[in-house]
Amino acid sequence: MRIVVVSPTFFPVVGGAEVGIHEIAARLASDHEVIVVTSMPASIADAYGDTEDRTLPYRVIRTRERSVRRRGIRRPFSVLGRLLSIPEARVLRKLHRERPIDIVNIHFLWPHALLALAVPNLLPGARSVVSLVGRADVLSSAGWIKRAQARLALRAADSIIVNSGFYLAGTTWLSRATEIPYGAAINEYYPRPSLTRAGGPFRMLAVQRLAPIKRVDLLIDVARLLDENHPGEFELVIAGTGDEYERLCARVAQLGLHNVRLLGYVAEADLPALYRRSDVFVSHSLFETFGVMYAQAMATGLPIVAARTSCVPWVVGHQVNGILVDPFDVRAFADAVVTLASDRELHRTIASANQAKAREQYDWDRIAAMTVECFEKARAR
Repeated sequence: MRIVVVSPTFFPVVGGAEVGIHEIAARLASDHEVIVVTSMPASIADAYGDTEDRTLPYRVIRTRERSVRRRGIRRPFSVLGRLLSIPEARVLRKLHRERPIDIVNIHFLWPHALLALAVPNLLPGARSVVSLVGRADVLSSAGWIKRAQARLALRAADSIIVNSGFYLAGTTWLSRATEIPYGAAINEYYPRPSLTRAGGPFRMLAVQRLAPIKRVDLLIDVARLLDENHPGEFELVIAGTGDEYERLCARVAQLGLHNVRLLGYVAEADLPALYRRSDVFVSHSLFETFGVMYAQAMATGLPIVAARTSCVPWVVGHQVNGILVDPFDVRAFADAVVTLASDRELHRTIASANQAKAREQYDWDRIAAMTVECFEKARAR
């Protein structure tokens, strides 16, 4: 098949959606021609700290190489072009003329999902598959304008993919959607060698983009509370960068915490070892749609402590894959961490369950195979 993936975001931005697009595309590229079309300029790398030199087994076409902002205001024609996906449509038409496209896989409802309406006339013979992978794709929390746009796009699509059941909650017209989760590189995130690191404090690990909605500041409050009640027994390691990095560093310094470390951006190749040097994965994110970091933690055999928000109950089973607590309850969060640190049998049971779940459900090879099957069904419609 000739597959073209259309996404407004891609590397060098590194998040769950970008990682998922890459991992699936890289595996599909072994048997199919895969092209990623994105409006994300490579020049944005400086803002996100990702300067990794990746060798990609598929082609990437960027519809712009620099920001369209001027003096803080978007140019009107750039906004209109983005709304109508004009640059992407031009690229698709050119590619289709070179050699017919079989599948157009559109990621995110906004801003490109309406391309699904144009595919039959723009690319005769091609099929459209819309993947819901971002916060703006959760229709139960969207405004009526976006819901109306979503209905048009999803009715026109030949197939729909969601990466967690969270998207289906509160809707009655997504019954034909196929749930294909995101995952982890199982062969790289292999289990930790032991329950805890000998002679060291119990290590909490957080891996995520540092944005306000992730509420990493509450994890710092958890670390402070643990240090007050259990001096020297717990530490928090935070990997990631983003708009909140400087503020969080200042908060740690202001509180005088010596059990909190912010590592900044950590290269993908170094993440598995970081997980294996930890004892529990922690997250207080207020909004996730899947959470690749949960799959990575499970593959490594880490129990998870997380706030019970958004998709988390769909991905992290309470008392099965970890402990879920009410959002903003810092004391309950700290107590959950203490429980996992003190109850070795519970820690071991959850670790084993997480490893099994990751192998069965979150292997990127399995996910890629499910994606190909979905594409083949779309072609057969």
